Amino acid sequence: MIEIDLRATFISPQKRVWRLFPGSAYRFLDAFKEGNIAFLDLPRLEFPDFPLTADRELMRRVLMSEEIANQLQELGPDHTPTVDVADYQDARMGAAQREAG
Repeated sequence: MIEIDLRATFISPQKRVWRLFPGSAYRFLDAFKEGNIAFLDLPRLEFPDFPLTADRELMRRVLMSEEIANQLQELGPDHTPTVDVADYQDARMGAAQREAG
């Protein structure tokens, strides 16, 4: 007999959840399992030449990468994303991002 467990954990709308997917044809599944790692899809995320402890700078870069990902998803992989770093200069981390981080 098949048993289905319907107990589910409630996740509030304010909580950010990452879904991990090992790529088309599951090509990264072995790396995920063997290395106990996963790869985040943050296109054009550039790491600074200084330690990532500068949370505000990292947050700006992640927000820019998320916008690029949104544009690519909406307009297709041949689209050249347009982002302006100036749009993120005054970005502040909200409560939801602090909880997720």
